[in-house]
Amino acid sequence: MLLHSTRYEIILRILRSTIIEIFKVALVTYLLLYLLNDTFPGFVTDNLRIIPLLWITLITGMLSIWIGPEKSTDNSSVQQIRFKEYIFISVLSLASIAFIYYRIQAVGKLAYMISILSGLIIFLLSILLINEQNNDDEIDKV
Repeated sequence: MLLHSTRYEIILRILRSTIIEIFKVALVTYLLLYLLNDTFPGFVTDNLRIIPLLWITLITGMLSIWIGPEKSTDNSSVQQIRFKEYIFISVLSLASIAFIYYRIQAVGKLAYMISILSGLIIFLLSILLINEQNNDDEIDKV
């Protein structure tokens, strides 16, 4: 019975990590193709059908939420990842400011304010999500 339970846990862990990785790859691929198609209209949609990729992203995203993340007990890696996450979020926020300004620059001087506020909102919401995740991890330990 114990051997059967261990096999089940190993299969479940492999399945969980596979679904989560498929979701990550599909999401990034879809977003990049969408941005490429938005920047150069018809470039992607004339050559590829991205709707099946969207369905794969949605299904694996729902499955990854349903099965949940793996629990980790390593506290030191949380601090190292956290610093890297802050840097990554800052770079993405700056990139979003540039992209939003590029897309709405026809608005005029208001485009500066809209793009900066949008980047700030993206940065603050990302920080909020990181802190909420860390608080949830601390509550699970208690």
